[in-house]
Amino acid sequence: MSDDLRSDILTAVREAAVEVLDCDAQDVTLDAKLSETLDADSIDVIEIASTLERQFEVAIEDHEVYDLETVGGLVDLVATKKGE
Repeated sequence: MSDDLRSDILTAVREAAVEVLDCDAQDVTLDAKLSETLDADSIDVIEIASTLERQFEVAIEDHEVYDLETVGGLVDLVATKKGE
């Protein structure tokens, strides 16, 4: 999986998280826990995933994001969907 793609996805997750969660951008790291660190609930994560779907032209099912624990997991999911 290309580092450039992962970096682009992380940037997009960071931007979406700041908008949806009103959190600090520096808190949105690959290791950040969605619920514990960023205080995101499942609806918030789905909203972020929807933004990523549009931006990266992928389809993400709601059930695919329910068990994600970290920002890195979300980045990996989108990268996998992109076929990288």
